[in-house]
Amino acid sequence: MRDLRKRKVIGEARIKWWKLQGENQQALLDKVGSSDIWSDYKEQDIDATWDKVEHVVKDVARVVLGESKGNRPSSKDISWWNDEVRQAIKAKRECYKALGKCMSNENFEKYKEARQAAKKAVRDAMTKVNQKMYTKLDTKEGEKDIYKLARIRDRKTRDIGRVRCVKDMDNKVLVQDNEIKGRWSSYFDTLFNGHPEQGFGDVQVMPNMVNPRFVRRI
Repeated sequence: MRDLRKRKVIGEARIKWWKLQGENQQALLDKVGSSDIWSDYKEQDIDATWDKVEHVVKDVARVVLGESKGNRPSSKDISWWNDEVRQAIKAKRECYKALGKCMSNENFEKYKEARQAAKKAVRDAMTKVNQKMYTKLDTKEGEKDIYKLARIRDRKTRDIGRVRCVKDMDNKVLVQDNEIKGRWSSYFDTLFNGHPEQGFGDVQVMPNMVNPRFVRRI
């Protein structure tokens, strides 16, 4: 038989890096600066030193900033849930328990009927909710909700646990999405389409070595 018990899904605990500002920022810097990771860094390998620094920074951040429990709220839409659905699912579970205690044809038929009734209740409830949503989409308020929902889903697909910042040509840290995208665009444009600053000395290119084929600009 299929196990209908709820399984608790526990995600990965994350450091609350969004709290790294103000007093927390200074507290983290002080604790990392007062640690012993800088005592023998000149005698260690660069990789070993970097690993040590990484562990110390994360350990200090867990103390100063805290750590999430790793339990993410459910992303499923349950706007269709109502009393009728709740009663139908409750009846189905009761029939399932009775079937587990006594595997008779009568209990099996009752469970099948309760299961079909629960599916129908859920389907009807979802149809009503979707119909309301489709009707609302024809209004200006509905259009705003569409763009709002698209932005929320786009943010959910991003990995906020990673550091997402780069520096511009003046070594200024960029954190805004449009600035980061612009910096990457200019970087690859210079990398693939720009001209190198250094020359080639006395190296001469023979005419038969020139490739006249057209290459699309990246």
